[in-house]
Amino acid sequence: MPVDESTCESVQKCDLFSKSAKKQAHKMDCKELLDKITELTDQEKTGGMGTKGLEQRFRDYLGDDATHGPAILNQQRSLRTYIDEYINKGCGDPPSEAYEVSRRPLPVRSATQGL
Repeated sequence: MPVDESTCESVQKCDLFSKSAKKQAHKMDCKELLDKITELTDQEKTGGMGTKGLEQRFRDYLGDDATHGPAILNQQRSLRTYIDEYINKGCGDPPSEAYEVSRRPLPVRSATQGL
């Protein structure tokens, strides 16, 4: 069963992260916003350090709707917040990859995957 945004809203931290992202984004200049957008999109977690970007999260996603699906949806929501602020401040167009990954649906795991 795929995760939808309503599933994430049932997890208490989802709304907290979204509000926090909005406050942080409002304080950032264009370069800081672009750096954050790039981090949320492309960052690779290696050796247990750092945060996974959405590209890595999608590659690693195995259909675990209870934890990983809501985490991805929450990170997408935060990314959209930073993208919106970037546009609203007149910084230009955000990277197209960031916009695409912020709207990408969760993959549906087939019954034969992972066998």
